[in-house]
Amino acid sequence: MGNGPPPSKLAARAVVPQNDGVKRPSQDGPDVELSMRGILRGFGLKVGPITSRRFSGRIRELVSGHATLETVAESLLAVHAVLLREFNGFERRVRAMARADKCVRRLMSVPGVSVMVALTYVSAIDDPGRFRSSKTVGAHFGLTPKKYQSGEKDVTGRITKMGRWIEPDRT
Repeated sequence: MGNGPPPSKLAARAVVPQNDGVKRPSQDGPDVELSMRGILRGFGLKVGPITSRRFSGRIRELVSGHATLETVAESLLAVHAVLLREFNGFERRVRAMARADKCVRRLMSVPGVSVMVALTYVSAIDDPGRFRSSKTVGAHFGLTPKKYQSGEKDVTGRITKMGRWIEPDRT
């Protein structure tokens, strides 16, 4: 074993948190898009549900005839276009990184495990040998089972997600 994670794991650690600033966790769209919706709603203009391809056309349609709104909308649409272009390029690089890592590809073969989940897991658990058992991996992420103990009863329930961060053994 070396003195730390391999370079590919360090790159994954650098990439994983970067996704949060461009795309909201709920995947509603970039924050600029939500800002435009809020600005227009203040003027009584509602964008409504629309695909990302038709978003800029819908905004231009709503602000036509309002000189101030047209200026603001064009500026924000320019920022929106740059953010989308950069986000799409970033996402391509993340997917390429995931395809290049054997462990990430194996994790993604599990139904429901996305590229970001697999990269996050692999970057956090860079050396599985640090953990004595699989239960300590759950505790590492703060996932602990619900316990009910009364008299002779000892029931282990579902994961509560309320555990504390436990530093793994580094021996």
